[in-house]
Amino acid sequence: MTIFEGDTPGPLLSRVRPDVHCKGTDYGTPDKVPEYEIVRSYGGRTVLVGDPKDHSTTELIATAKSLGER
Repeated sequence: MTIFEGDTPGPLLSRVRPDVHCKGTDYGTPDKVPEYEIVRSYGGRTVLVGDPKDHSTTELIATAKSLGER
C-alpha cells in the first residue's frame, strides 16, 4: 500500500511510473480511469481488477469505525 497526499495518485504515478496501474471494475473500461492518460504517457498500462464494485472506500472505513465503537 502507498499513501499519497491529495485527491488523486496522478503526481505519484508520474514519479514512480509503475508498469501497471490497477483500479476497480467500477470504472467500466481502463480509459475511464482518471489517471489513464498519465500512465499511458510513460508507456504503462491501466487494468481493471477485482470483483464488481458495490461499495466505496468511504463506506468501508465507516463500517470499520462503527465496529470499533461496539
